[in-house]
Order: sequence, then structure tokens, then C-alpha cells
Amino acid sequence: MKCFKILVGLLSATAFSQNIFQKAQNCFDNGDYPCAVNQYKSILNNADYKQQIKAEIKLIEVENIVKELKKAQDLIDDEYFTYAKVILQKINKINPRDPNVKNLINKCNQKNDPFLDTSPSYLTFHYKSAQPNQIKVKTNSKSWRVLEDRTPSWIVTAKKLDILSVSCKKNRKEKREGKIYIESSDGLRQVIKITQKGKR
Repeated sequence: MKCFKILVGLLSATAFSQNIFQKAQNCFDNGDYPCAVNQYKSILNNADYKQQIKAEIKLIEVENIVKELKKAQDLIDDEYFTYAKVILQKINKINPRDPNVKNLINKCNQKNDPFLDTSPSYLTFHYKSAQPNQIKVKTNSKSWRVLEDRTPSWIVTAKKLDILSVSCKKNRKEKREGKIYIESSDGLRQVIKITQKGKR
């Protein structure tokens, strides 16, 4: 009788873990990763050792997907659709049934037309210009550059990734104005207006 109870208990535990594994898989397939995380954590708390190992591996996979999705969404919010699409395609290979990822990939495809945005579009400097200001450059082109031949000699620029640092040489004369021309490899162009106060 005791052996029978043990057997029933084992069968019940196995049935429980199989059922909850299926629930977790359904959540995973639907792209409901918080639900999948909860299901796998439940297995860690209730199933036998072998099932716990399996659940822990799946839990790590799901948590990694959640992190990568966050990166992709941040890139989409910043309009870096090309980079976001690379991350989303990797997730799609792991979970090709996720409808949300497919929708996000379609969104990136629709937004793939070349664009170039800069912010801010206007900078004002003190005549001493001690601290450089930064311009955020957003583009899905392969590269972008400052047209140095069109930049006044008193304006100093330094490019790093998607940031352009701008400063001005000390101005001992009257107020002066100039422009910075930023051009993408696709031929798009943005103009930044620069004003520096004069010492006089």
C-alpha cells in the first residue's frame, strides 16, 4: 500500500511538471514571456531535480530573450530600425511563433527608408566656450560625417559614434554665427546653426 502511494505521488508529480511545462511552452510560443518565467519558476519550486534543471535552462533562455527584446525596443524608440531588426531576427530564430516579434520586424521593414535626424539644431556659446555641447545624430545610413570644408575655422567638432561634440574657439570680437553641415552616406543632410557671443 505504501509503495502504491509513493507511485501515485511520483505519477502525480510527473503529471504536474508535464502540465506546467506545457503551460510554460504555450506562454513562450505566444511571446508572453512574463507568463513563461512564472511557470518555469513554479517548476523550480515544485518539480524533481531533473525537471528543475530543464526548467532552469529554459528560464535562462526566456530571461535572455526579455533582455534582447528590451534592447530592440529601445533601438526602435530611438529610430535605429536596422540595428533593432538584427536583434529581432535572432529572437525570431529562437521563437519563430512569437507574433509580437514578427510585428516588430515588419515595423522595422516599413521604417527602413534612409533618414538623418539631429538634435538640437541650434547651439549658442559663450565667448570663452569652455565646455563643448553635444549633438545627437540619428540615422539608419552606414555612416555620417561633418562637411569640414563648409565649417568655419572657429568651430571645433569631434565625432564619436552617434554623438558630435561641438565647441568654439575663444571669441574676442563681436558675436558671430556659423553652420555645421552633417551628411549621411545616403546623401541626406542636416544643418546645425551655431552662434557665439562676442567679448565686446
